[in-house]
Amino acid sequence: GYLRCGGIEFLDHEEATEVLPLWEAEGIAFEKLTSDALRAIEPGLVAPPGDPYLLPNCAQVRNPRHLAALIAGCE
Repeated sequence: GYLRCGGIEFLDHEEATEVLPLWEAEGIAFEKLTSDALRAIEPGLVAPPGDPYLLPNCAQVRNPRHLAALIAGCE
């Protein structure tokens, strides 16, 4: 149920000054995307305001499986 799929975050200037140092301190990999790079990754995306940042190691967990594993571990 774990999938590393990457993600894209859009940050305005104020958010970037707060968030980017936190990502760096946590060792989170990120890359500011150019408009061409964003279009190559997500050609149909109408980008919201802010600068796009690629987080290649972003992942998601399928919640029902995660919860079942957590319950089993606690028991």
